Amino acid sequence: MESTVRLVTWNILHGGGPKRTPAIGLALHELAADLVVLTEFRTARGGQIRAQLADAGLEHQAVAPGREGGNGMLMACRERLEAVDQPGDMGGVGGRWLRARVPAWGLEVLGVHVPDDGNPGRKAGFWRRVIGVGRGSAGCRLIVLGDFNTGRRGQDGDEFGCEALLGTFVTLGFVDAWRVVNPQGRENSWEGPQGQGRIDTAYLSPLLRDALVDARYEHRLRLDRLSDHSPLIVTIRTARNGEAERRAGLFSG
Repeated sequence: MESTVRLVTWNILHGGGPKRTPAIGLALHELAADLVVLTEFRTARGGQIRAQLADAGLEHQAVAPGREGGNGMLMACRERLEAVDQPGDMGGVGGRWLRARVPAWGLEVLGVHVPDDGNPGRKAGFWRRVIGVGRGSAGCRLIVLGDFNTGRRGQDGDEFGCEALLGTFVTLGFVDAWRVVNPQGRENSWEGPQGQGRIDTAYLSPLLRDALVDARYEHRLRLDRLSDHSPLIVTIRTARNGEAERRAGLFSG
């Protein structure tokens, strides 16, 4: 039996802050997600958001804490999350990588926050790790989602570092969920003093791409200044019960 699930990824800008945090939690509740990946999540102030998500049924949670209380990541799900080994320190970019399986859906999820262009070497090293996961996922129903700080020049923004590495990743068969739904679209997922572009997205592995139902941004939340990023909402068809258990055997290590 198949049904649909809704996955949301959102960069909440430095953990939300004291004024924005309650509204962010309420907005996440209204998005009615089955799984949420938050980037720039901060554990010191994140308890309220975690509690609001748990109250909304997303009680299975995992955190990749940032350095010294800085930006990290949160994954929250309606179904049990099964941890996948995290890489080591990743060259000083801890809190930017969170990977888990959802056995009930026969799905693997990798949440990422790719470093920006301020340190090209660090960004390239991170992208090579993403590519390494992609190469090992030919037989896996994998979604990679988050803030990539990377896009296609002329389509998603004016200029991006590591665009060639994004191209390498795509040649492995991964598809940009939003671009599949909006092949000629031009939207910004981020707008700030330093620029703008579509840098928050989700990539589906070859075994998952036919399960895509929809992908869209909720720009209202950015325009309301809850963050400088718009959340991305991806809906996919997924197996449940026995079929999900069978597909769970396809997970990569």
